[in-house]
Parts: sequence; structure tokens; C-alpha cells
Amino acid sequence: MSRNKIQAVREFLALPRIALVGASRKQQHYSRMVMNDLTIRGTEVFPVNPHAGEIGGLRSHAHVSEIQPPPDGALLLVPDHAAVTAVEECLAAGIRKIWLRQAEDSTPFCRQAAARARAAGATVVSGECPLMFLPNAAWFHRLHGAVNRLVGIYPQ
Repeated sequence: MSRNKIQAVREFLALPRIALVGASRKQQHYSRMVMNDLTIRGTEVFPVNPHAGEIGGLRSHAHVSEIQPPPDGALLLVPDHAAVTAVEECLAAGIRKIWLRQAEDSTPFCRQAAARARAAGATVVSGECPLMFLPNAAWFHRLHGAVNRLVGIYPQ
């Protein structure tokens, strides 16, 4: 992992207000684990899901643009085909720190989404599980981080 990416990860996780785009109504879903762990750390999380009025006791927003004032960053946990639209909505809302869960080289959609965000001046983190960077995450996320340390792709 490059020094710039390490710094981007640290800066993103230090943001006080984060939109979680693609938050699920299902309690056991990955997005809910992320939402819970960020909330425990003191991050104000804004779930974004156009099909839910509330997620995990928090008001869910249909679009990032509904969150006022705009969040400091957006974590996109959307399907690949929705990544470009999600990035466009974040950029239109003034968000310039964006985390794409999928690696940007994983699909043409992700490549296009990351390129669009960077072209607009946004800082982009892609292809990383945010949970492996959080000290209070479940054991399997910490194991994921430990394995990445062993193979040399985790920040020191």
C-alpha cells in the first residue's frame, strides 16, 4: 500500500461525519458492521439507502444531498454498477473524500468511479475494508489486517 493511500485511509477514518452509502436494512449485513464500528468510535454516521426510512436507529437518507450540512466523507458500499452514480451524487453534494469498498481496478464501473472522483479533486481510497483499520473491529477483520501485514500490503 502506498504512503499516499495510507495517509488517505488515516485521514478518512478521522473524519467526524461520514455518509454510509449503501447501508443495509439487514442487521447482519457488512454495512451495518461498518456503521456500528464507526459509531462506536464516535463518528457521526449517516446511512444512505433510498428504500429505508431508518437503519439501526438512525434516519436513513435517500440521497447524500439530503444530509445537511454535507458530511465530511462518504463510504460507498454499493454494487459495482452503482459506483459511478454514487460518486456523482457525492461530488454534487460537495463531498471530496470518498472510499470505494471495491478495488478501482476490479471492474470498469469502479475504474470510472475512481477516475471521476479524482478528476473532480476528491481523495479516493479504494479496495480496502475499513474494518481492518479499526482497533475495535471483530476478530476476523483484525485477522484480515494481520494477514495483510504478513504479506506486506498493510500500512506500518
